[in-house]
Amino acid sequence: MIRKILLNEVLMLANESTVLEVVLSNVVKLPGVKVDRREFLAKSFSKHLSPDELAELIEKGSGQANIDKQILNKIAKKVISDRTMQSSSLSFATGIPGGLAMAATIPADTVQFFAMALRLSQELG
Repeated sequence: MIRKILLNEVLMLANESTVLEVVLSNVVKLPGVKVDRREFLAKSFSKHLSPDELAELIEKGSGQANIDKQILNKIAKKVISDRTMQSSSLSFATGIPGGLAMAATIPADTVQFFAMALRLSQELG
């Protein structure tokens, strides 16, 4: 009996994992989700770094480029704030119709949330 319950739980987790994988693999294909690393770094850091420091950052990454941690934290907080505002605004906008439209807006809101989360994770990485 316990074995049957455990097997059912494993199957249920496998199904949930498969659904999540399908959602994520489709979200990644949406335009605007994939971040161009060079473009993002140049845009985000150009006001804070010299051209030589920016080139080093793009070449080596933030861990090895010897960039001031205060600058990194400032830009990370701005990126998080911007993505949170975008996601919240889109969620609000999709919820405006209400009623029967909720059947269509909930999946759309879920997809945009995952898209923003994936984009943010790339930008912070």
